[in-house]
Amino acid sequence: MGKIIYDGARSEAGPDTPISLPEPYSSMSFEELVPCVNYYKGDVNQALTCEWVLGNHGDGSLSIGLMFDGYQNYITVTVVHTPLFSDDESEDVKLMNALLSVPVDESSRLAAVTSIHDAVCDMLEYDYGDNSEKSYSLYNAVTGDHIVVCEGYAKTFLALCQLHGIPCVGVTGTATNSQGEVDGHMYNMVQMENGKWYAVDVTWDDQDWIDDTYLLAGSNTVGFHGVPFYQSHHPDGLTPPPLAADAYEPVKFSFEDGALVFYGDGAIDGGTDAPWNQYSDETEMIVIEEGITSVGSKAFYQFGSVWHVIIGSDVESIGSKAFAYCGSLRSLEVPGTVKSIGTYAFYKSGIESLDLGDGVKSVGAKAFQGCPLKNVKIASTVKTIGTDAFGGCSFYDADGKTALSPTPGLISGYTFKGTPSNLVLSTKFVKGFTFTKGSIKYAVTASLAADRQLAVVGYEGDPVDVVIPSKVKTSAGYFQVTSIGAKAFYGCSSLKSLKLENVETIGSKAFAKCSSLSSLEINESVKTVSSYAFYGCKALKTLTVHGNGTSIGTSAFSECKGLETVELTGNGITVGTNSFYNCTGLTSLDLSGVVEIGTKAFPYCNRITDLTIPGTVSTVGAYAFYKCAKLDSVVISNGVKTVGKSAFSGCGKITSLAVGQSVSSIGDNAFYGYKFLDAEGKTLKATAANLRGHAFQGAAKTLSMTGR
Repeated sequence: MGKIIYDGARSEAGPDTPISLPEPYSSMSFEELVPCVNYYKGDVNQALTCEWVLGNHGDGSLSIGLMFDGYQNYITVTVVHTPLFSDDESEDVKLMNALLSVPVDESSRLAAVTSIHDAVCDMLEYDYGDNSEKSYSLYNAVTGDHIVVCEGYAKTFLALCQLHGIPCVGVTGTATNSQGEVDGHMYNMVQMENGKWYAVDVTWDDQDWIDDTYLLAGSNTVGFHGVPFYQSHHPDGLTPPPLAADAYEPVKFSFEDGALVFYGDGAIDGGTDAPWNQYSDETEMIVIEEGITSVGSKAFYQFGSVWHVIIGSDVESIGSKAFAYCGSLRSLEVPGTVKSIGTYAFYKSGIESLDLGDGVKSVGAKAFQGCPLKNVKIASTVKTIGTDAFGGCSFYDADGKTALSPTPGLISGYTFKGTPSNLVLSTKFVKGFTFTKGSIKYAVTASLAADRQLAVVGYEGDPVDVVIPSKVKTSAGYFQVTSIGAKAFYGCSSLKSLKLENVETIGSKAFAKCSSLSSLEINESVKTVSSYAFYGCKALKTLTVHGNGTSIGTSAFSECKGLETVELTGNGITVGTNSFYNCTGLTSLDLSGVVEIGTKAFPYCNRITDLTIPGTVSTVGAYAFYKCAKLDSVVISNGVKTVGKSAFSGCGKITSLAVGQSVSSIGDNAFYGYKFLDAEGKTLKATAANLRGHAFQGAAKTLSMTGR
């Protein structure tokens, strides 16, 4: 509800624009709705005041109307301004022009915040009088007599920050003065480039001179009379962002014994005219401490004697040509906090060993071109590599022969060693290498960058709930898990649940005789369920196969005597020979995704009573449903072409049979022991020509034609 009121006020929809309400507000009685609206109105009003939406004219407020159209409730929201002046467009234009005329130094965020702070202190005068309505007004502060209280100061500072793209909020609460008196107060908080928020109290800094005690203060900053900020300023109502512990410290540097050290908060400016360039020939080490957020373009351009660079953990970007032509620099570690490395950033530097930490996302064009790289580690997080970023270097796969284009998909996440002309993927994860992660044993089946694959080949311990992941992260990067090897979990009696994320092949006897496995879902990524894959899983009760060209191999689920429900859905499933042989507990069978039923696919499934073979199935193999003793109703849908010999032999209780018109072949003894009669009671031989397109009913193995 608060968000709805807030959005309506910000949109200035007005009293003629009803705003529909979601449930439960839409159907509430007015007696219920009014308290809900009133509950949130105060917070919304404070938020709008802190954003100077309500403060541009005076001490404004909200007007909220409730409506009911006979079906649902609506509200209207109107921003109400106090009548300090005629509320028309010309006055708003006057206010905006006055704000835009305030000179602001935008060379950096620090310069902008400082110039806004000083301009507000210079423009305004504190109102020690009666604190009339205009004392709270942004309009009066900027275009009137400029005499306001703290709210006028804070709104003016906030408005100027917003106009110049500086993250800023107004904070309402109380303040304790030097006499220990507590009174209502409003000040600001600004977010600097390092992501931290700092306090600005222009009211308190406006002395007979312009003070900077409360310019970008932290909670521990000691203010007037030795009182730290957190003890003198107390926000209430809406929660402001967390305040930095210490005051913002602009970037500074020192130089001693060849070491150039940068400290403070914010960005290292770029350009070859920076003051530290006077030490370009003498600097051997560059240290960028915590708090520094970025390194500007050409900040250390042609610092030819630098052999060591330490990049602090708060740096997020390195600008274009920042370290270009640093010929003595031999090794470099870029922390993961650095998200982007600019174009030509280390162009023709002397880097031989490079480590891009996890977190780095982009490497600009020609960033490391001309570097004599011999050892390169590329973070797995790198998503963008610009043209010729590693110009002059050639990358090869683990075989030392297969060339790799230096693109994210091929080199991100990997380490390469060698010479600039022959950087070879360095990894123990070559074809045939085995390792264990968690409780699962893996073997590398393909190790080249274009096709890195693993097979699950075994397990350790007594796994209960097993997830076969789609990929595994190794020191050589990510490998896709595409198969489960033969006998990988054979006889694993502790296994109760199994999840297959993206496996394509389940090997022979991979889960055979897993006596505790109770349910199984095979997704469409699986193309092959090999022979005896789940043979003898006696506790297995439910099976779902979401087929997509899936092949179920010989005896894959045979002797799963506890299996009750089988759903073979999707498309393109082939059920192989003996796939469900002797699954004596099976009662429910869905074949909607099946295209072929193999020989002896479901024999001895003697609890199935109703069976529909969908038209997607082209062939029902020989002995497919042999001795399904309780089978009562059989539908062979239109689309089926072949019913193999003895397919329903031994099914002694069929009382209803429908055969599709498409059936062109019915093998010998397909319905062994059954007598078929036409509509006139004459005996029919059980051939395709006689049975197709007809329905039969009866009992005691005599089925009479009832229609088409």
